[in-house]
Amino acid sequence: MKKILNFKSIITLLFTFTLSAVIDSQNTSRVPTKYYDPGVIIGGITWATRNVGEPGTFAARPESSGMFYQWGSNVGWSATDPLVSSNGGRSWVDIDSPGEKWTSANDPCPAGWRIPTGYEMSILIGSGHSWTSNYNNTGVAGRLFGTAPNRIFTPAAGVRNYSNDNTGKLGYSGSDFGVWCNTIEVFLKVENDDTYVSQVSKHTGLNVRCVKLDKQMGMSSTDDKGVTIGGVVWATRNVDKPGTFAARPENPGMFYQWNIRVGWNADELINSNGERTWNEYQSPLMKWETANDPCPAGWRIPTEEELKVLININSVWTGDGRLFGNFPNQIFLPAAGHLYSSKFYKLRHQGTGVGTYTACTKPYIKPGDNSLDDKAVCSLTFYNERIYAYFWWPYREAISVRCVKK
Repeated sequence: MKKILNFKSIITLLFTFTLSAVIDSQNTSRVPTKYYDPGVIIGGITWATRNVGEPGTFAARPESSGMFYQWGSNVGWSATDPLVSSNGGRSWVDIDSPGEKWTSANDPCPAGWRIPTGYEMSILIGSGHSWTSNYNNTGVAGRLFGTAPNRIFTPAAGVRNYSNDNTGKLGYSGSDFGVWCNTIEVFLKVENDDTYVSQVSKHTGLNVRCVKLDKQMGMSSTDDKGVTIGGVVWATRNVDKPGTFAARPENPGMFYQWNIRVGWNADELINSNGERTWNEYQSPLMKWETANDPCPAGWRIPTEEELKVLININSVWTGDGRLFGNFPNQIFLPAAGHLYSSKFYKLRHQGTGVGTYTACTKPYIKPGDNSLDDKAVCSLTFYNERIYAYFWWPYREAISVRCVKK
């Protein structure tokens, strides 16, 4: 009888523990721990309230510096001297992380969080910010982002290896600091009198502030909330397969040739019909036909006039694309590049620019001899810090499509 009672007791304890864990996981008012952060929603993005400490953990408090990380690495470095790494090393080592994006395998954010994009950093800047020399009477200086109560504090922790001399030297504590984005060498630069997205050597040691892994955005693939800019409602995402939107604003979607309702994948030679042969067909029409419009139902290709309105609105380069409009009425165009062909298929300028089509065509003038070439189509085009009112693309080349509301 005693054994049976003990067994029942064990079952009861297990049930109670499991039930408590479920309730705890759903309790958004829990006390922050090194693994749990309540987060703050700013501009539709959930930001952690604290920097990353050791890999996979949050720093103790919002004013705590956490650790410094080189771009693409999950090895943390101490925010104070003497220098020591999360691996126990005491000598700085330049870590050469490959690729153009910070991989999830090396992401030091705790479970359920990730490194932010340049787009998300720019949304944070646009939400409003101010410098404080004494956050919550802690004596710690830094910058506040957002508007109370939806606000986060980023401490002025400084940087390591700021002279890029492979020493890991600590500098600028209390005045300047940086927070990494997931695009190579792109970071949020914060000074006591300004803040902006910039670039720095990937061997620099900067802080990491995470954003919540979301379902995003559980957003519909066939509809979009839209953003009104200059009286025009713009979709917040590029077109993916015909009749659908990409999953997130940062996703390039698929590439389209003029007046053809067939999307091309940027990662491999395959189109939305499953074909693997590049199409050299050039439409002879001067307007994009409604039947060939790849925008989802209720949306369409923008006109030249609508595109010019967007271009004349304030815009800023984010390191991985361009943000148009003023917070909160902003849309992001990723620097997706374009597909070009002379009887072959190749991706160019990815990460540096190229925008979206408009529903118009113009004669294409050859540079140099000013002779007329094929008819070409006009588009919004940008390269890093430059933006063109419109630019002519030969029909056979393929770029992204961004829709406006009908």
